[in-house]
Amino acid sequence: MNTQKIISILEIGNLFLKCILAKIDEEGNFEIIGKSISESKGFNNGSVINLNAATESTRKCIADIEQQTNINIKKIFIIFESIEILSTKLSKYKKIGGSKIDKDDISFLLKEAKNQIQNNNLKEFIIHIFNFNYIIDKKRYDKIPIEIYADFLKHDLNIITVPANIVKNLNQVLIDCDIEVEKFISSTFALGVECLRENDLKLGSTIIDIGYEKITIAVFSNFALIHLKSYPIGSNHITKDISRVCSLSLDESENIKKDFGLYLKQDVKNSELENNYVPKDYFKDSKFRKISIKLIQDIIKARIDEIFELSKNEIIFSNIKLDKSHDVYFLGGGSLLKNLSQYGSEYFLSNIKNIENNTLDQPLACFGALKIIINGFETEAIPKKIDKKPGKIGLLSKLLGFKD
Repeated sequence: MNTQKIISILEIGNLFLKCILAKIDEEGNFEIIGKSISESKGFNNGSVINLNAATESTRKCIADIEQQTNINIKKIFIIFESIEILSTKLSKYKKIGGSKIDKDDISFLLKEAKNQIQNNNLKEFIIHIFNFNYIIDKKRYDKIPIEIYADFLKHDLNIITVPANIVKNLNQVLIDCDIEVEKFISSTFALGVECLRENDLKLGSTIIDIGYEKITIAVFSNFALIHLKSYPIGSNHITKDISRVCSLSLDESENIKKDFGLYLKQDVKNSELENNYVPKDYFKDSKFRKISIKLIQDIIKARIDEIFELSKNEIIFSNIKLDKSHDVYFLGGGSLLKNLSQYGSEYFLSNIKNIENNTLDQPLACFGALKIIINGFETEAIPKKIDKKPGKIGLLSKLLGFKD
């Protein structure tokens, strides 16, 4: 008897839609049987801005993978990241009175936190709930403290939400494609699961995803996503800055940005930059004139400093100390900027690392989402059970009472 299951996943980005189709056996082993990457239209920073264009581009991407695999997709997991995403930390308390902590105590606190978010934010939609701390009689526990005698229990959670209308519009796109959405997943969370090592997830690390029109900062610690924040600033803003200041076309500015990147202090003196100019070859659409490389560097550096400052503030807000014990990973098309890692190491005073296969044609977030769907994630309470096998739902989800 064939017990294999088909999983389809779609990542919605500003530039591309990326879709994978995977075949999973009863042991949780998977095989990627289809992959499609196509131009994204009608979407901006995780939101639908043109329903017809978004539906058409989504239909095209899915039709391509259906043709590859001869499989008709009926249900799909959606990966996206909105700049309006909210990361809300809550601490819930319960008096235990010298008894043993049981599942009902944890379930009570989880449901209370979930209800607080839903009752106080009626226009918000919960996509993830993470546990990241238990305090029992002033002592910290990493794992769910079932069967421990205690007087007092404190439970810390991080709840990720987005405006409900954003989810409704994304859902409508798939409805118009005659496809049902199984679950929404944060793209940066999925990237973390795919790209970070076990020690990074346990000891603490940060992903800074520098996309086309936005950046997203995701802070992980003790196998939990403890903070998530997006800003509407991306690598394309650097291109537009160069274009505006230097009166160049966007294509010219993009090529200059890619080729010159950031110069490091130890590599060249300012006087050398000031006396060197952008070569004539870069003036494809504009009339040649002297534009110093120093000016290009200053423009790029100003925007990168803004991105780094925003990122640094979010990491510090998460009560994370920036030093060599904390790894910072750069992802996204903007992370490919020349000398960005070296400059980041000086700025953050941390270990800066780049992800292998970090290219636009790799559906890394889809791969991470697939791992989440198959294996779950240790500290996540999932708002909806996905896998039909009882062993595949996390304990926090069971405690919350999310059942078929």
